[in-house]
Amino acid sequence: MGAQSTVDIETCERSSSPACPGDAAPGGFIAVEQAVFTSLPSAGASGYRIVSASHGLRPEERQEIVQRCPSHESLTDDGASAEALCSWTFRSGRHAVAWSRHAELEHTGRGGYRVHTQVAVLDTASYERFEFHPVRVYAAMLEAQDAAPADGTESNAGYLHLPDPASTTSAWLSALGIGCNREAIFAILEAVLAGRSVIVTGLNSPFAALDAALAATPLSLRVGLSICTGLKYSPARPARIIVLDGDCEEARRLTRGQAIEWLDAAALPTPPGDTAGGWPEMARRWWVDGRRRQLCQLAARITFEATPAALERIAILCQDADAAETVDAAGVEQLAERYAGFQPVNPLECDLVKRIHSVLSSRSAI
Repeated sequence: MGAQSTVDIETCERSSSPACPGDAAPGGFIAVEQAVFTSLPSAGASGYRIVSASHGLRPEERQEIVQRCPSHESLTDDGASAEALCSWTFRSGRHAVAWSRHAELEHTGRGGYRVHTQVAVLDTASYERFEFHPVRVYAAMLEAQDAAPADGTESNAGYLHLPDPASTTSAWLSALGIGCNREAIFAILEAVLAGRSVIVTGLNSPFAALDAALAATPLSLRVGLSICTGLKYSPARPARIIVLDGDCEEARRLTRGQAIEWLDAAALPTPPGDTAGGWPEMARRWWVDGRRRQLCQLAARITFEATPAALERIAILCQDADAAETVDAAGVEQLAERYAGFQPVNPLECDLVKRIHSVLSSRSAI
């Protein structure tokens, strides 16, 4: 997902709106609340502010948007096509995905570009349709940019209509991780699994790397997971995963003494090839073996609590499901004995055990 061209102020209002956010709109769209945060010349107001919002945006959500969204010279890239992405969960329980990019040159004469931020506000049901994946929401926001331009005044906008991600899942999975630093993907994944907060530097394709790392993360761990990339560090924008570019001296000073791990993507060691066991190792092995689609589909089915023990069970089941197809006769007998009385504890385990039984049964019949 590359940088976009400069933009004018816009909303994503469409003429036909469903009754409430989250409803399916005509043409396979999902309607969500939205806000636009930027700076525009106005007789009654000045500075960066919410210039347009849908009518269902709550006052406390407006406050959080103002606190978190970037203003002048906040993007790490000062080029015309620079963009950034942040996500967080509101105190209200709804979810925000904020896409920022440079628009035209500042009208104030202070130099640089006006920063334009569009915020999609999703309830849990709507966000779940994107598998709690902010980069997938961002991709949908790119497709939603055929709306009429706003007039630059404080006003209500219509709902933002995001294309249903179900129609793009196959293409998304096919392109996942292309051109990314593989070790960075798995370093981010391991940090999420361990519950750590990280700041990542040295990423060559931050949007794509975050996309891949989150896709390999069990779905239940993505709920409420906050990210930020493309913006200068600010304590007003806390996030579990922060990607920074360029000079990080000020960010290091501001985070000194905090429980934040720094990862340099350009200096990550390659782990030994004989590691085995656990979700991170299984994910890495499947990724290297070209099974990215299967990995991401498996991760999206982990809707239960993804404890280390639960993920270890899933990894072992997947390993045995693979082994059932290749082991010798003695191995078939061992697996059959191991799973004769196995008690699955969730639907995913149930399906994996059924697969093992099916393969073992077909091989025993030969």
